[in-house]
Amino acid sequence: MSRRRYQCPKPRIRGQWWVIDVYRDVWENGAIRRKHTTERLCVKDTPERQVAKIRDEYLRPTNQGLQGVGGATNFQYYVESTYNKAHLPLLASSTRSRYRGIIKKYLVPAFGKLSLRDVTALGVQQYFASFTTAGLQHETLDKIRDVLASILSTAVRYGLIVTNPCEGIQLPRLKRGKRAKPYITPQQFAALVDMIQ
Repeated sequence: MSRRRYQCPKPRIRGQWWVIDVYRDVWENGAIRRKHTTERLCVKDTPERQVAKIRDEYLRPTNQGLQGVGGATNFQYYVESTYNKAHLPLLASSTRSRYRGIIKKYLVPAFGKLSLRDVTALGVQQYFASFTTAGLQHETLDKIRDVLASILSTAVRYGLIVTNPCEGIQLPRLKRGKRAKPYITPQQFAALVDMIQ
């Protein structure tokens, strides 16, 4: 991997957009590669000075080293090659089994094709918001969040991403049917009193 360099490309208009040419670390064929991409910044009606500010803000995480090369690592590859080998063995066998089930059933289908840096707080919040009509128990949603947070916290610990996007995520309020509170009739109460006397 070549050394990361400061990027400050000159914005240009293409079609209806201001765009810039940048180099990004991407996950391809099981490896991280540096790739040239063209990114849209804003509509072409935006003044050029404002476009320069937008460019600087867009590239700030990369230029200040806040976006690690490892952030391009594929989520599923990270889970299989690192998390499952370095972290899961430390857990109790029953917990390991439950975590593996949740990873396979819920997390890999949702995030498996993304790079770690593309698992954002907004994306995670939208993922959990989608469960409002799924009929899952709150306990299951809580466990899914715990497993995802555990995976991403190890990625933070190993320097692949800077923050854990699961922090502050809210689970949806699930609708619960109304349950009648238990009660006794006056006759049952009188019978209880007779039994006590």
